[in-house]
Amino acid sequence: MAKKSAVCLVVVLVLLAWCTPVAADVISVGGSACLLPVAPASWAPGANESDACIFGFYLEKNIVPGDAVTLNLTETGDQDYGEPIVAGPEVTFGAGAVFDAFVVTLDPVGTTGGSVWEGSFTFDQKIILLITSDDPIYGGPESGDYSTLSGDRHELALSFSAGPHVDQLVVITTNAEPIPEPSSLLLLGTGLLGLGRAWKKRRG
Repeated sequence: MAKKSAVCLVVVLVLLAWCTPVAADVISVGGSACLLPVAPASWAPGANESDACIFGFYLEKNIVPGDAVTLNLTETGDQDYGEPIVAGPEVTFGAGAVFDAFVVTLDPVGTTGGSVWEGSFTFDQKIILLITSDDPIYGGPESGDYSTLSGDRHELALSFSAGPHVDQLVVITTNAEPIPEPSSLLLLGTGLLGLGRAWKKRRG
């Protein structure tokens, strides 16, 4: 009896995992966005076809490069994928920074010309980088595809249309904060020095 109960519990937990609309670092999904609790076994065109969903899943979590990472933040606001991704300021994350890689993919059944899918993924971490591919099969979004990265970097809204290949976008998120640049540290030090002098003056 105990063995049967244990098996039932496992089945229930598995079903709950597959039905859960959010994961550890995804707060919510909206519109045609659908979250997969685990990465699919294959990304091949036709393996995950859907006329209802822009699928999202974690490719890898808790990535620790081990060295400092310098990159250009993807700019917030609207992005037209007929143009290169707009790069924001260059920042450096320390050696202990932890990152997650999340994949967004649209693979409609056949090639439904003119159809548009709109959805959004909201993370509890900040989105720092959007990566696309020029691969002719596993390509990135293209002209006619759009995204909007919110000002607080937590929500990615998507408007994807059917194209000749699978539309895929890799979203890199982190809770780490960039290391201040030397110039910023100098300004901070100068400001603190000025505050110290003013404080001493008031005491004297």
